Amino acid sequence: NDTFARAADAPPADLIGRAFAAAAAAPADRPKLDAAVASLVPGGDPAQVEVLAPGGRVRWHKWTVRAVPGGDGFHAVGLDV
Repeated sequence: NDTFARAADAPPADLIGRAFAAAAAAPADRPKLDAAVASLVPGGDPAQVEVLAPGGRVRWHKWTVRAVPGGDGFHAVGLDV
């Protein structure tokens, strides 16, 4: 969506088909975000991780990520801090 595209410093079309961590975090922070997403279980607590935004601008985002019940993906909410 447009809000996520602004947070990722990228046009929406450039984000289609990209992995969440690749679009949401700078390369050095992707393992941290991947680990947070991998730790999720449906009905469990959300994971929170702060990452440096991609795209060349120094911006910090705090992501709260929760597994979707049924184990089919996750829901992420980002806060530009």
